[in-house]
Amino acid sequence: MKFAAATLTLLLFATSLPIAEAATLLRWKLREGQGFQVQVVQNSKTETTVNDRTVKMSLDMRMDMTWTVDSVDQMGVATISQKFTRMRIDMDTPSVGKVVFDTEGENRAGELTEGLADALGPLMNAKFSVQMTPRGEIVEVDIPQETAAAIKKATATSKLRQLLSVEGMTQLLQQSLAKLPDKAIEPDHQWTVETTTPSPLGLLKQTHKYTYRGAVQRKGASLDKIDVVTDLTLEPSKEAAAKKLSVKSHQQSGSLFFDADAGRFVATDIQQTLVSETPFRDLRILVSVETTSKTELTPTDK
Repeated sequence: MKFAAATLTLLLFATSLPIAEAATLLRWKLREGQGFQVQVVQNSKTETTVNDRTVKMSLDMRMDMTWTVDSVDQMGVATISQKFTRMRIDMDTPSVGKVVFDTEGENRAGELTEGLADALGPLMNAKFSVQMTPRGEIVEVDIPQETAAAIKKATATSKLRQLLSVEGMTQLLQQSLAKLPDKAIEPDHQWTVETTTPSPLGLLKQTHKYTYRGAVQRKGASLDKIDVVTDLTLEPSKEAAAKKLSVKSHQQSGSLFFDADAGRFVATDIQQTLVSETPFRDLRILVSVETTSKTELTPTDK
């Protein structure tokens, strides 16, 4: 009886101990022939303040793309063909008013949208090539000459030209997909990724601090959630330095959702606020830009 009682006590003690959650290895598991529908939506609001006068404008962009996995080498590096299938731009500026352009047909604001149609029309179905490791590192972005020529004609906004450049596409992919940690991880694990991106303001140095939150339920599915906070420093270009442009404040954070079983990201949601200041004679020009970026990745194959 004493032996049985001691055994029962040990069993009760063992079952009362917390069960450690198994470490999770986050890796892309792409296969040749896979297809995905990718949608990126960016909404930006800009306020430019000079003395007590503030001018507001907005720029919303939606980009639909397809991904086709052309090949996966022995190291798991995937070569992906990416092409645009739809682009929609909504702008609202004091000088022009509301502008709507959609490659699927809706246009508003006459000559400006005609210019957008001429610029962006050739981009539809134009291919990009992306190489990506199982950890989500973008090894290479290749833009064919005919696609690059079409991008140069997209003179509607400098932001659009920047977004469609090699640097812009790399930054968009890195921000939307993230570089995964080098080992299996448990909840609250943190890692840091540094990126450098050219911009009209100068060289942007970003430090992305990721925190793994473990499995969560999202739209009826169990996904791995990753939170991110980004710090930014700016090395101004010669032009920006001459204007004495400076970054007054910067905040960027968001969440990314990964399907460890399927081996791919599902969605990302990033928010950013950037405030810059430029002196002009006796004036101070403050520019505040608030941007939200959402990415959805949906498989198209069965």
